[in-house]
Order: sequence, then C-alpha cells, then structure tokens
Amino acid sequence: MLKKKIILLLSLFTAITTHASDSKTYDQVIQAYAQLAQTYPTLAKLNAEGKGDNGKPIYTFVIEPSVKKLGKAYVTFLVNNGIHAGEPDGIEASLAFAEEILKSPNLYPAVRFVFIPVYNVDGFSTQSCCTRANQDGPELQGFRANARNLDLNRDFIKADASNTKTFYRIFHQYKPQVFIDTHVSNGADYSYTMTLISSQKDKLSEPLRNLLTTVVEPKLYAEMKSVGFPMIPYVNTKAEIPDSGLVGFLETPRYSTGYTTLFHCLGFVAETHMLKPYPQRVAATKALLKAIADQCQKNTYAIINAVVESKSAEQAITQFPIQWALNERKSTPIVFQGYEAKYKPSEISGLSRLYYDRSAPYSKKIPFFNQYDAIKQAKKPKAFIIPQAWGEVIERLALNQVELRPIQSDSTIKVNATYIIDFKSPTYPYEGHYLHYGTRTRDTVLEMNFFKGDYLVYTKSNPVRFLMEVLSPEASDSYFNWNFFDAVVQQKEHYSDYVFEDLAVQILKENPKIKQELDRAKAQDEALRNSARKQLDFIYYRSPYYERSHRLYPIFKIY
Repeated sequence: MLKKKIILLLSLFTAITTHASDSKTYDQVIQAYAQLAQTYPTLAKLNAEGKGDNGKPIYTFVIEPSVKKLGKAYVTFLVNNGIHAGEPDGIEASLAFAEEILKSPNLYPAVRFVFIPVYNVDGFSTQSCCTRANQDGPELQGFRANARNLDLNRDFIKADASNTKTFYRIFHQYKPQVFIDTHVSNGADYSYTMTLISSQKDKLSEPLRNLLTTVVEPKLYAEMKSVGFPMIPYVNTKAEIPDSGLVGFLETPRYSTGYTTLFHCLGFVAETHMLKPYPQRVAATKALLKAIADQCQKNTYAIINAVVESKSAEQAITQFPIQWALNERKSTPIVFQGYEAKYKPSEISGLSRLYYDRSAPYSKKIPFFNQYDAIKQAKKPKAFIIPQAWGEVIERLALNQVELRPIQSDSTIKVNATYIIDFKSPTYPYEGHYLHYGTRTRDTVLEMNFFKGDYLVYTKSNPVRFLMEVLSPEASDSYFNWNFFDAVVQQKEHYSDYVFEDLAVQILKENPKIKQELDRAKAQDEALRNSARKQLDFIYYRSPYYERSHRLYPIFKIY
C-alpha cells in the first residue's frame, strides 16, 4: 500500500513539473481564462480590449472586489504579462493566482484585479524552442518583439504599436493605483530567483514615496523571504559584476513603470532569474503577486489616499523635473548572495572570459546606488497651444485622457515660443526612430496666428506630469526627441548666392548692427572669414527673409 502511494505521489510530481515546464499557447491561455469566467460568472469577466499589431485580441481578466457592492473603497491592481513574450513566467503565474483568488473570494475583498493575460500577443503567437538562448525553460518561448518588430517596453510614449494604444485604453479605463509588469532577467549569475524594480522613489511624490519606501517595499521583501524566495533589487550592476554595486533602474517614460508613474500609480517590475528552472520562476512570480495583493488589501486606504494626495499636490508644483542623473556619491549597503566572478581562457577565442563559480557562493555587503537627482526642470504653463496640424501627437494626448479644447475662431495670441537650438541623433535607428538626445532650446515671446480647431490644453484639468514629460522638448522621452516634430528642424526656404549677394549688401547698409556683428564674428572665426557662403548665411539668418518657423517648436505655452 505504501509503495503504491509513493508511486502515485511520484507520478503526480512528474505530471506537475512536466506541465510547469511547458508553455501554453496563446489560445490555451485565453481558453483557460474563458473557462474561469464561465465557472465564476458573478466574480470575473474576460474582456477583449483591443488588438495587437498581428490582429489578435488583447484581453483583460477582471476579478471584481466584493466590497464594491457595498460601495466601499478598493484598490485596483493591474498585472501586465508577456510584454516580452519569451518571458512567460507571469502568464502562467497569473493564471494560477487568478484561479486561487476565485476559489477563495474573501482573500482580497478590497482589491480589484485586472490581469492582462498576454500583452505581446504577436510575439507569443510565434513560439519556438530557441528565442531565449540564456534562459532555463520553458520548452517553447515567444519572441521579444511584436509583429512590427517593436520592443513594447520601449513604446509607452511613442505608441507606434497597436498593443500600446490598447494598453492606454486599459490603463485609463481601470485607473489602477498599483501596477506590475512581469519579466525574466538577463545578466549576472546569483542565488536569487526573484529580483524587483520598484517605481524610482525620487520620481514619486512625497506621499507615494513614503508609502513605498517605509511600508510596501519592506513588507514585500519580508514576505518573499518568509515564503522561500528572498528577493534583491534588480541586478543592474554598476560595472561588469555585482561586486561593483547595484544601480537602481531609472525607468524613463518609454518603459511601462516609467509611464504608469506619470499618472501617480505605484509600479513594479518582476525580474525572475533566467538561469533558475521555469517552474521555480513561475512559483516566485506567483508569490510576488500574492505579496503585492496582500499589501493592496492591508493598505487599501493608505494607497488610495497617497494617490489622491499626489494628484492634488501636483497642481501646486510650478517646476517639473524632466531629466535625471544618478548620484554616484550616495549609496546604501545591502547584503548580496552571489557567486564568485572569475576569469579563464575562452575555448573559442583563447581570450579571457567571465564566468560565475557556483561552487564558490558568497554573502557580502555591496553598495546600492538608488538616488537620482533632477538635473533639468521645466516651468509649468497655464496652458499649451497645439496646432491641429500635428495629428499624431494630438491622437496620443487624447488616448491618454488629455482634454483638448478647440479654439473657436482664428486668433492672434501672444505666447511663449521655443526654438530648438541643438540636438544629437544616433547613426542607427532605435525602435523605429532616430531618438534625439542632448536637446537644447531657447524661449522667446511671439505673437502667433492660430486657427479655428487648434487646441488649448490647460494644465489645471489634465495629467500635468504626463504633459510636461511629453511636451517639454528637452525631456528624455519627449515627443520631440521621439521624432514627432522633425519636420520643423528642416529649413524650407533658401536663396541663390548670385541673387542674394546684392540684397545682402543692401541689408548691411540698412542694418549697421548686423554688419558690426558680422565683422566681429569674422575676426573671431577663421572658417567664417574664409567662406563667402557662410557670410551670406550669417546675413540671411538675421534678415526678414529667413523663415521664422525654422526650428520653431510647434507647441506653444501661455503662462
């Protein structure tokens, strides 16, 4: 009898681990959620919210909180899975967690769960054995990019993908206070199964920062340790190996949590370790989902109040940080459980190569650099004016719940205008764009003609942080840097040298100040002194013939 029980238990273990090592197909995932919705029709619903670029639906699976029927407050917890479809840990973990919640609906009476079962439906629909060379399972893995070969976790501002526009609809419909994006890491080898990225604390408002750092994060780390999955911040090393220290991840708004933070939502990224077995990674992801859900339940009112206070305080802010830099002078020691990094000759090249010696584990204190300082700020205007010609930008603002008020008649308005002085661009495209950086601007006051149907966007009634990040050209992920306004940096009107030469003489006679500036510049600049064309350009750019719209950023401000 005992022998039969042992055989039965071994068979059950084999079945569980075999199942856990497989990755479900897209259809199997959705069918499993549909079955849950059918089994628990009063508690949960599967909703088709939009589509990915391959035409397949992106769903949400929503479990409503029981306190909603009583008119009581609840926290909405949004879980995004499979943004990188070769990293399916969260897909499997969320399905198991959702089933557990539905079987015990009183576990989280004040939490509304919104699961996105598969976000990158495109990449998940093209599973193969070998898309993740460094990852231990599952047997079939999706592809990182979507049908347009876009990394969706770089698309949250530019929104090139249909997937992203669907995410906008989901995010603004359900308005979560807490968000998590589930991933699998690459990088160093170490003992932890789970590592965590939290919303960068220095980018949060004071109420949310205090809640995160003094309540939520400590509880998450403690709970994960108590269930056998001790956790460490995401292993983003300062130099090649962890001994150099870890650096807090600066999630600019192109990333999921960088985007959600703009709307005062606490964000997390689960990063399981690629070299741990798939079933172990799934179990760790589920444990983290449970830990965050516990915090949502235990701190319902604290979370809701921190978000409300954060939104309210935003309206009193006059200067918004738009660029950040790591403070390398400040760090906190943390205990890290790792393996000794060693070097040996490569069997391929014969050159020195890195490896981690698992026979030499260690526990040591290493520095954690997690302070970011604002190095550039932008002044909040009373309103922006956006000409209707810039439809791609207007579309993205509208999808993000920005209220656009059409100007009722052609008008001349005195505005604060911005000229693009300089910017740099890479040699090769990045995620379908030549992402600008090092952008510099200068402001001036102009009287501009606007037309009926151009838009006024008042900061008082809109998500200000989002507006400041996307409409301030010097912000790292601004619409300008993402190339939505590239047409304005190209000069359209020019001159013929032999015709303009005589006109330039007349301009200098009538404008002695320009002549003085030219003479002074020639004395200081040999290249200008030796170039007839450059001297004509110098005069042309200061003449009435030079187009005022060249490098004029077409978003205007009223203070």
